[in-house]
Amino acid sequence: MVHFTVVHFGGIPPVLHSIIMRALFLSAIAAAWVVVCATVAVADTAEVNLPSHFQHHRHEFESWWSSASSGPTTFGGGGSSSSGSGGSLGPSTFNGTGKGWHYYCEGNCLDNVNRRTQPGAILMGGGLDVGAAFKQQIKWSGGGDFLVLRSDLDPGYNDWIFTTLGGVNSVTTLVVYSKDGADSSFVVERVLQSEAIFIAGGNQWHYFEYWRNTRLELSLHTQKGVIPFGGTSAGCMVLPHWVFDAEFGGIVSSDALQNPTQQTVSAALTRGYLVPFPQLNRTLIDTHFVTRDRFGRLLTFMANLAQDDVRNVSTHRPIFGIGIDEHTAFAVDPYETTKAPAAMSDGPVVSSAHDPRPRRMATLLGNGTAYVLRVTHKAMDLSSNPLTMAAVEVQKLVAGDVFDFSTMTGGQPQNAYSVGAADGTLSQADPYNP
Repeated sequence: MVHFTVVHFGGIPPVLHSIIMRALFLSAIAAAWVVVCATVAVADTAEVNLPSHFQHHRHEFESWWSSASSGPTTFGGGGSSSSGSGGSLGPSTFNGTGKGWHYYCEGNCLDNVNRRTQPGAILMGGGLDVGAAFKQQIKWSGGGDFLVLRSDLDPGYNDWIFTTLGGVNSVTTLVVYSKDGADSSFVVERVLQSEAIFIAGGNQWHYFEYWRNTRLELSLHTQKGVIPFGGTSAGCMVLPHWVFDAEFGGIVSSDALQNPTQQTVSAALTRGYLVPFPQLNRTLIDTHFVTRDRFGRLLTFMANLAQDDVRNVSTHRPIFGIGIDEHTAFAVDPYETTKAPAAMSDGPVVSSAHDPRPRRMATLLGNGTAYVLRVTHKAMDLSSNPLTMAAVEVQKLVAGDVFDFSTMTGGQPQNAYSVGAADGTLSQADPYNP
């Protein structure tokens, strides 16, 4: 039963007394409504059972928030939810969706850890993944939270990395497919709380169209020099200083050589925005290199870049193109060193122990090959169409070879040669071997 107490105000005119009483009554109703709303909000949150560090992102879980009555399974499906040592949650799977992004996590998804990391880099050529390269990136991550970024809906890396390779706290695939998604606070938080970032294959233009000039880009820059980065196929091609962004579609070597200044080539060569380590400056990467016969198009890309550099910059420094074949990856050491590298069982010592220059060393892993092309400004001429180009230096690298990204030297001497082009035809029928 509700009891009312009548309040009398002596000496106050009846009209004013009535106004004061109504005001007090309305204030009481408002206060009661605030209490009710707060109670409902608490109950609603408890029903959904979101992780505490996701609570302030509630507005972003728009696609599944309306179905909160189904309980936490709308955010997580399967896995153990029992507590482990230190009060952390055991391995689970969690899924979520927001405006412009999808989230898939496997492992200790609710247990944010802080591990000591090293800023190495994995440059992978696409096709079959190189397990040894992933294991190296996991090692650099200190076994923390591994994040896979992509723009297409495929969480396939999660189970393979977490279960088959192991050694990580969790694996998250974050699909970011719009500017809205790339500006999401949830996406930024996932990036900043990761100990390793790997950009999957797909369409490199989407990585420019959706991610460039966004909060996601800024968060990636924040992690540069702190955690290990990696990428494969399109995800590797967006890492260096120059990128073929494929805005106007892809192109094969024969078409590029026959028409080297067409829009598909010249207008699609742009500055990269990630560049996880500075030795990738003045460098362009192409992947699936031998499998898809991309030597001619990489040579054409570099000719365009060299001409543009002469016209606009005139720095007169070499431009480097790196071609990486499938099932092949560079594992680039986290730091420069002045210590000469040890000889590998099937690879050479790169330079003398008395050489004091700092080095950013890399080892080639996998079953394929990689190629480093060096182009100087005097080596190109786009006045003719198809492409005519003086011979450029080529260094072929095989599994186990060591390469110095600081000096852009390495590999075995017998695998150094040169290739040029005349009237749209390469100077040797097989440009992939000396």
